[in-house]
Amino acid sequence: PAQFTVTLQIAPNVTAVGPYWVIGVDQDYRYAVVSNDTGTSLYILSRTPVMDPDLYNDAIAIAIQQKIDLRNLQPTVHKGCVYP
Repeated sequence: PAQFTVTLQIAPNVTAVGPYWVIGVDQDYRYAVVSNDTGTSLYILSRTPVMDPDLYNDAIAIAIQQKIDLRNLQPTVHKGCVYP
């Protein structure tokens, strides 16, 4: 696990700063589970555009173990995206 602060440039003169806590990773680093210091956010970051369902369920299990609310979790659809 790692805990640090992230600054994101959202627009030319707009930044967002927030806590970024890595609460779990796959043993082969195929995904990371990220939240914040209060457990009110959740991001499942994958190395691939589409996650294997078993890996996704493993990531969800990490979030549940940390008592993170999953009600607002929404997958990002990558249909039509082009990757180099």
